[in-house]
Amino acid sequence: IKLQTTKRKYLNYREVTDTPNATTRIDDVSIVQSDFMVSPGFGVRMTKSKFSMFGGFNANLIHHSSTELTNTISYSTSNPSMNYVVESSTSVPGGTSWGVGGFAGFDLSLSKNFSIGIEFSSAFLHTKIGDTVIVETTVISGNYPSTPPSYYVDSISKWKFSEVNSSLNISYNF
Repeated sequence: IKLQTTKRKYLNYREVTDTPNATTRIDDVSIVQSDFMVSPGFGVRMTKSKFSMFGGFNANLIHHSSTELTNTISYSTSNPSMNYVVESSTSVPGGTSWGVGGFAGFDLSLSKNFSIGIEFSSAFLHTKIGDTVIVETTVISGNYPSTPPSYYVDSISKWKFSEVNSSLNISYNF
């Protein structure tokens, strides 16, 4: 059985200056999302000296957390009454993926109990993510119209092959 957790945090900073109009807009974007996977399976291993190759099949169940996107927008002009800072937050509901997959890799034993290696895997998964997306804008400072939260439905429900994943393994065997 394999348990795996993944946390993603993407940061993006963009500054755009319009010199003729004397304006500057700064977007400071953060995207946070995480997954937790349980993957029971079976495999075979072939070993020669300190080197071993392995492969097998597994069932995958993945829980995807909601995705949180935050964009802090700073806008400035030569006219101070037009300057503002707002934060736009978008929340996309999470979901699940499940299906069957395969894996293959190799290990190099450094001692009786310790090894390092690499593993490649892919799976055929049914993924269902999303539903009601919430977008909220908060005025932090300046002259910007206040808006109520907006809602829309965006979801994915489909079968597809996952990308090929790779992992570096450091193992201690009992």
